[in-house]
Amino acid sequence: GNGGTSPTYQWKINGSNIGSPSTTATFSSSTLANNDAVTCLMVSNSACASTPNANSNTLNMTVNPNLVPSVSVSPSPGNTICSGSAITFTASPTNGGSSPTYSWTIDGNAQASTTSVMGKTFTNAGTTPIQATVIVTLNVTAGFCATTNSALSTPLIVTINPILTPSITVSTPVTTICQGTNTTFTATPTNCGTTPSYQWKVNGVNAGLNSTSFSSTALANGDIVTCSVTPGGGCFSATSVNSNSVSMTVNSVKIPTASISNPNTTICQGTNATFTATITNGGSNPTYQWKLNGSNVGLNSNIYSNAALVNGDQVQLVLTSDAVCATPLTVNSNTIPMIVKAKPAKSTVTKLNATTLQSSVIGDSYVWKKDGTTLAPVTRNITVTALGDYTVAVIFSGC
Repeated sequence: GNGGTSPTYQWKINGSNIGSPSTTATFSSSTLANNDAVTCLMVSNSACASTPNANSNTLNMTVNPNLVPSVSVSPSPGNTICSGSAITFTASPTNGGSSPTYSWTIDGNAQASTTSVMGKTFTNAGTTPIQATVIVTLNVTAGFCATTNSALSTPLIVTINPILTPSITVSTPVTTICQGTNTTFTATPTNCGTTPSYQWKVNGVNAGLNSTSFSSTALANGDIVTCSVTPGGGCFSATSVNSNSVSMTVNSVKIPTASISNPNTTICQGTNATFTATITNGGSNPTYQWKLNGSNVGLNSNIYSNAALVNGDQVQLVLTSDAVCATPLTVNSNTIPMIVKAKPAKSTVTKLNATTLQSSVIGDSYVWKKDGTTLAPVTRNITVTALGDYTVAVIFSGC
């Protein structure tokens, strides 16, 4: 106002001159900073101006930064789900303004949702996981200092695992065992994931450890062994499944015994001696091995005979049982020492001194006679008191 016909202008930022005075009444800048103060000094050329200079009002500038909009997408419960499960995608914008809008696409297909949260259910009936890609388009509010009016999220890969039907099979090499035998059972899981857990059971009662194998030395006849598995690390149609049942036949331990007998352990030389074996838990086809003074003799029979034994011979039996669960398989019988008496030799009468006679052969008892008449003494030696013809008969018991 009242600048005359050709006033001049000096523009200033924060009190500092911008360029030289000019007749231009406008000023432009692309380098303004936040809170810059813009003023102008006018120099009037009016002839009647009370003062040639006039300072303008101050314009304090608010300069917003240029922002780069972006958006990220997060899945819940995660980017790996089971077929048929729901998943929620949440868009988190940065520098998106006060009211951004959203456009979702999955595998290139536009979705109806226009909000920052979108739910989706993926169903895959196959056995191979499929993938879903999610892209979010962000429309920036008009007037906001954004370098672009839209932003794309990084594609999010979602893996959909198929639903697996878990199962488990239990096996053991033998189901008929002897009492106290250490027996190992093995579980073979199918479609149970990467982190299954196991619970072994005997007759329905928990046993064993969380392992694919179970061993026991305490099984009883009729015990039933099973295993349940809880699948983990995948998608499953059941939270837990039971195995087949393994029924055990446990036979009691049988201890074989053997004893031998002979009615006469004192015999005469040349007498046939017969030994008889009495056994328990020998099975259906036991093996008999007779021994004479430690050496094998006889036949595979419960009877052994020998007519050539000599004094001091020892007879024993070694029994090998074939009974189920016989422990030990081989046992020794008692030992029978034999007394074998030799056949007597003919005795003569020996005169020890003037009044003592003696049998030359030692026996069990003696019969002395004088002139054919039996005398009272039955000892080996007798004392004589009269002349006569003396004889002795030596008696050997049993021989």
